[in-house]
Amino acid sequence: METMLLEDFIMEGVAFIPYYMPSYGESTKFLFEDGSFRVSTVSSRTFLQRIHRFFGMDNMAMKQKLGREIGRKNLIPLPFSRHWTLVPFKVRKPIGNQPAYGWVLSHSILEMKEESRIRTTLLLTGSHQLTVLQSFGSCQSQMRNVKLVEYYFHDLHQKMDRIFERRLRIYPMTNRHQNSTDTEL
Repeated sequence: METMLLEDFIMEGVAFIPYYMPSYGESTKFLFEDGSFRVSTVSSRTFLQRIHRFFGMDNMAMKQKLGREIGRKNLIPLPFSRHWTLVPFKVRKPIGNQPAYGWVLSHSILEMKEESRIRTTLLLTGSHQLTVLQSFGSCQSQMRNVKLVEYYFHDLHQKMDRIFERRLRIYPMTNRHQNSTDTEL
């Protein structure tokens, strides 16, 4: 069930936010492109860790590296591929050790509307509306950070592609691992 939810979210998800379910306690609400939502008993922190594992990325190393690039230690947008970046937004006031931040797919944010000095509504794909406890300016700053980390992510992978291409020219794959039986075929 949880693996299917992870794959569904990666394919069609818009956001996941911490949610208190009276009958269970701390859980997570998932919003999808088709306008639907699901609630799961997995915590939003655990789900974010599962996304990192799915993409084979180290959470702490990623945050440290990207944080240096944008000059922040916390609330860093996380690019998992060139067009799949999660952005943290404060969605509630936590009680105790509850998570306060939800994660929204950057390309799913269609519009931002200032509601008050400390509230902004995000209009998302699937006709979802998510009110966040951040100023409009803070939300705009997050979206600028998204562009910076996406640029950095793209640039890093483009450099790696060039290095790989250069290595292929120096060490062609066809001759690299051949042995005597390969040449006889």
